[in-house]
Amino acid sequence: MISRCISLIRKDTCFAILSQRTFTKRGGYHGLSYTFDMIIVMTTVSTASDGETLAEAIVTAKLAACVQILPPMTSVYVWEGKVQKEFEHLLLIKTLPEKWDDLVAFITANHSYDVPEIIAIDAEKISGPYLDWLKTVTSNT
Repeated sequence: MISRCISLIRKDTCFAILSQRTFTKRGGYHGLSYTFDMIIVMTTVSTASDGETLAEAIVTAKLAACVQILPPMTSVYVWEGKVQKEFEHLLLIKTLPEKWDDLVAFITANHSYDVPEIIAIDAEKISGPYLDWLKTVTSNT
């Protein structure tokens, strides 16, 4: 049963989202599907030092294979009814979809912000060797 269906136009091909992470092509190629095997989770921190501490803890806990800490950027947002402007570092966290719940709990428990940004996007295409490495590094066995 399809719980939700959204049509996407991509390179003149229509796809329907059949589940949260599976796309099936409509048309002449029945059975062609794309399953997302990796997600990229984003969170921000106020300092590079906070980013390094959080990144090391995430990787050590095997919740991700790699965390990149980007240089400072300016974030503009509303907090407690006022527009704020702060320098932040964006962390790009490469992990598996099945690590999401544990990673969210870990970031929430170890982050200095009251409400940390925790957003995931699906990695549409991943090289085979990189995905194999990611799975090996994050394995709990």
